[in-house]
Amino acid sequence: MLVGRIVHHDLLCGYGVIWNRFTIRPEFVFAQIYIIITLDIPKGIILCSNIKHHERNYMDSLFHEIDNSLKKHNISMILIGGHAMQAYGIVRQTLDVDLLAMDKDVPKIKDIMKLNGYNLLGETENFLRFHNPESTMMDIDILLVDPSTFEMLYDSGSSFDANFGKWRIPSPAHFIALKIHAVKNNPHRETRDVADIVDILRKTGSEISTENLRRICEKYGPEGIYEKIRKFVS
Repeated sequence: MLVGRIVHHDLLCGYGVIWNRFTIRPEFVFAQIYIIITLDIPKGIILCSNIKHHERNYMDSLFHEIDNSLKKHNISMILIGGHAMQAYGIVRQTLDVDLLAMDKDVPKIKDIMKLNGYNLLGETENFLRFHNPESTMMDIDILLVDPSTFEMLYDSGSSFDANFGKWRIPSPAHFIALKIHAVKNNPHRETRDVADIVDILRKTGSEISTENLRRICEKYGPEGIYEKIRKFVS
């Protein structure tokens, strides 16, 4: 049943599903997808099945190469963001890869990313964004922290075998702390990040106590964030 058509880049690697005429849920996206609704039919599905596996393999291979380069220079990173959510069985649509690194490693990180075809797109005191001109390649966002904070997050975390290699991810409590802190710095993220926090809490059960959640919210988050989270968890 036709409800629309998917217009995509020639090198698109992924597929999208239209569940109804207003809701769009790409399950795997490695390049920008444009959805154009052409017919007013209530329900239907479009599946873009011409996935070019060699393009995904290229991305996987490149990220393995970046990982190898980082290890060669004794640089550790932590996977955060949507891809790390997969460790809890939570799928999020994302068009970039979010990482966390030590601020002292910035010069080496820039060199490694440049050697692997990534251009520096933006930089602040605690953030780097890299872009690859290949349309199938995801941008890479890197959050920068001091070495002591990084070591705490790294040591308390665990390993996760993502689609593009094995990476370290934060513990559930630290993952939530990062998201709560992000909401404090950017209130526009609240709806999305609170939803992520609620999903992590549901997936991890009693691993994070109510008191520990309250402490995290009071230490890292904006006023009232604990009550908003508890409203959805209870």
